[in-house]
Amino acid sequence: MQSSTRMKRWMTLVGLAGLAAGIPLGVTVHKAYLQANAKELPWLVRELEAKYELKPDQLRLVRAILQRRDRSTKKAYAAKHELLPFELRNEIQNIKRKADERIDAVLDSTQREQYRKDTRSP
Repeated sequence: MQSSTRMKRWMTLVGLAGLAAGIPLGVTVHKAYLQANAKELPWLVRELEAKYELKPDQLRLVRAILQRRDRSTKKAYAAKHELLPFELRNEIQNIKRKADERIDAVLDSTQREQYRKDTRSP
C-alpha cells in the first residue's frame, strides 16, 4: 500500500518536472525562431511592393504596419511566455489579423481584392 502511494507520488513529480522543463524549452525555441526570421521583414515588404504595385506612401505605411506587427509578436512571446500554447497562438493570430486589417486599409480597391484573396485562410 505504502509502496503504491510512493510510486504515484514519484510518477507525479517526474511528470511535473518534465512539464516544467518543457515550457522554457518551448519558449526558447519560439524566441530562436523569431530571431532567425527577423530578416524576413524587408523581404516581405519588397514582395508586397512588387506583387501589389504599391505606391511610395502605401509602401511606407505597409512597412510601418509590418514593423509594428513584428514588434508586437516579439513582445507577446516575451511577455506572455507563461500562457499555454493555445492562448499564445490566439494572441499571435490577433496581432497578425490586426496587421492585415491595417494593410487592407492602405490598399486601393484592386490591391485590396487581391490581398484578401492571398491572405484568406483555407
